[in-house]
Amino acid sequence: MVQSIMSISVQNVEATMGRGGSTDDFSVTEISINSTSASQWIQPDGSVMLYVAKGDLVEISVEVKRGGASLQGSNATVTVEMVHPIGFVMNTTSWNTVPLLGSQSFTDSFEWEAFVA
Repeated sequence: MVQSIMSISVQNVEATMGRGGSTDDFSVTEISINSTSASQWIQPDGSVMLYVAKGDLVEISVEVKRGGASLQGSNATVTVEMVHPIGFVMNTTSWNTVPLLGSQSFTDSFEWEAFVA
């Protein structure tokens, strides 16, 4: 399940990068997913995928960077969705960054508990 979350999030990141001009471009530069309770699933081809089960805690960190060279601060709304492998959204979490100048980054994290298997 962690693999599904990570690949879906990265695909969405690329799809939602806005282009409003050189002074207000925001992009997600890193998504980190950590869980001490993640388990390993060995695929038939021998590859290993991590997954979490109901009740497991997952820490998710997202780094957002503002492009350009603006000296006037502007914030962005960040949204992360947890998507089950069969396609339904299990959780949506949003927050605002602090006002960022051009080339500055902001990292925030939250903890999510898997509530379904």
